[in-house]
Amino acid sequence: MHERNALGYAYETDSHFVHIYGKNYDFNVISVGLTAIEGKSGSLRDWVIRVFGAQDVKPLQLPIGSSIENVWRPSLYYTGHP
Repeated sequence: MHERNALGYAYETDSHFVHIYGKNYDFNVISVGLTAIEGKSGSLRDWVIRVFGAQDVKPLQLPIGSSIENVWRPSLYYTGHP
């Protein structure tokens, strides 16, 4: 799982850490259906390093659930889609 979905986003709720897997090939698809959740213990950064072997961890620029007006993200799956 980690090899074909080596990227992702992680965030924390009041009680849990959440990770959404993302592919590191083609169009870098975020796979919403592939999610890992664990009760909080320690820091989010420590969790993603321990559980997923994360490297080059970067903070999100906006909080989870934020949107930007007038930005369209196509629902493409492969880089060759028009």
